[in-house]
Amino acid sequence: MRVINDSLIIITLLLKLCRTVYLCQRLADKKLVIIKQIPLEQLTTEERQSALNEVKVLSMLDHPNIIRYFENFLEDKALMIVMEYAEGWTAVTYELCST
Repeated sequence: MRVINDSLIIITLLLKLCRTVYLCQRLADKKLVIIKQIPLEQLTTEERQSALNEVKVLSMLDHPNIIRYFENFLEDKALMIVMEYAEGWTAVTYELCST
């Protein structure tokens, strides 16, 4: 199984043109999280800026009804966004709520 940062990939939930969404389990606390992968090399300058803005906006949101943002990092030339896992949500919901 593949490990991203400190999280073990359990399943790939969504493969979309420039994005992949993974359900992962953090190794440190066994908590389920969503990791959204955005390959920066495949994006235009405008799309790259939009992805960075997405991280900025997500990091400012703090409400019980909004999926929580944990962190972001770069791996293999891709922006990785780590978010809260909410049981019952679909990968498309994660994609829509943070795009």
